[in-house]
Amino acid sequence: MSEIFLIVSLALFGLVFGSFITALSYRSIRGVSIFKGRSLCPLCKKKISWSDNIPIISYLSLNGKSRCCGKPISWRYPLIEFFTMLTFLLIGLVYTNCSTVTPPLCVLNNTFSFLVLPYLLLISLFLITVFITDFEHKIILDEFIFIPYGLTLLLLIFFNPEFSYTNIFLSFTCAAFLLLVHLITRGKGMGLGDVKLALLPPLILGWPFTLPWLFLSFIIGALVGVILMLMKKAKFGKQIPFGPFLILAFFLVLFWGDKLMFLFGFLTLSP
Repeated sequence: MSEIFLIVSLALFGLVFGSFITALSYRSIRGVSIFKGRSLCPLCKKKISWSDNIPIISYLSLNGKSRCCGKPISWRYPLIEFFTMLTFLLIGLVYTNCSTVTPPLCVLNNTFSFLVLPYLLLISLFLITVFITDFEHKIILDEFIFIPYGLTLLLLIFFNPEFSYTNIFLSFTCAAFLLLVHLITRGKGMGLGDVKLALLPPLILGWPFTLPWLFLSFIIGALVGVILMLMKKAKFGKQIPFGPFLILAFFLVLFWGDKLMFLFGFLTLSP
């Protein structure tokens, strides 16, 4: 019963914080404080009533149209709310099954103890926001990287200082590798925002899960790039935001890293 309560609670929190992320990603990129007043209709700039701001439900009840001006509401809002809810649910489901599985999330559970669940939920908020701003605007704001990085570093040093040395080394090694790609391609293959983002996942995942994370990031990026070129949505040499691939690969490894280790043949590198 307690597990069911946890999962339902995480689903509700995911919807609420998903709505928060829609506003945070929209305002932060425009230099507007998230605490500056209620949400406005992005189309006619009128204030949105609380009853029209209920995650997903309001979008469905309004048939995807703004009540104040009748214009279509972007799909970004319910999609962000849904995928934030899904991320929270997956974190909860894996967390409650750590006795039978051993992905990085469960390794973190042994490291951070009772703080692992609120910690991962908070980190998810930052990473989902980065995913959106990079996908929509090709911008990764420093505060969304360095705040969770600093928090992770403090927790590692407090709970397991010996474990932190390896993770810090992996963090800077991965960032240096992406910086090299950036320099070689003169910014076309990798942006500096991606270099900064690459500091965070290795600090969380540690050894050996950083390897499948980096490997999977490039595989997903290559596949998406080929698909976009085949659909004539992108051209060869044109920069595609790489941050979303780094973040998507991070969550995949966080939840199923043990299985991905087997899939990619990293079995000899036991955690």
